[in-house]
Amino acid sequence: MLVLLTMLLLSVAAVFVGSFRSNAVARDGQALQVMGEAREALTGYAVLHGRLPRPSAMPTSGLENPTPCASEQQCTGYLPWATLGLPPTYARGKPLRYSVTPAFAAPTTVMRRAIPTKTISTRQGGRLLYVEGSAPCTLVVPCSPAVIIAAGKYQGAGGTDQQSNDVAVAHFIQRPGSDRELEAGGAFDDLLVWLSYDRLVRRASNTGALEGSR
Repeated sequence: MLVLLTMLLLSVAAVFVGSFRSNAVARDGQALQVMGEAREALTGYAVLHGRLPRPSAMPTSGLENPTPCASEQQCTGYLPWATLGLPPTYARGKPLRYSVTPAFAAPTTVMRRAIPTKTISTRQGGRLLYVEGSAPCTLVVPCSPAVIIAAGKYQGAGGTDQQSNDVAVAHFIQRPGSDRELEAGGAFDDLLVWLSYDRLVRRASNTGALEGSR
């Protein structure tokens, strides 16, 4: 009887864990879909206006900051969903964070001359390697003009990689999620998407947006 009860409890636990993991995967899939839509909205805005929008200071307003941002810190905040014509945009129950290269959000920007400044790294064999951009950022090996971040349960906690993302304004980390505190970089669950400089330039090249803001 005790053996049967133990087996029953283990089966129930396995079903519960499997269901939890399935729900987490579904939530992450939904978050990535929302983030992908936001990335397309940012690209469309750049094509229309000749620049990327500035971040919103408050996630509830959704409006870009009316004051031009002159530094990486000032150009990091929340996704300006209302300015982009999107509904209130959240992922995993939290507002999306957004960081844009100052030169790409400037009122007089010329995108084909501006150097994007956002880098994204991942871990391989415990080492951080660039997956977008390099140091220093150049137009030969371009970095990203903008990054969108969806934080998870480890926001404000987690390992060194998570903590780095929490305060990052130019250099971000994207890697598979993990609950293991002792592995390289520690526990991590951020999701990131970013704009490709080459794709943005291709999309803008036939509209005149490369020549400056409108």
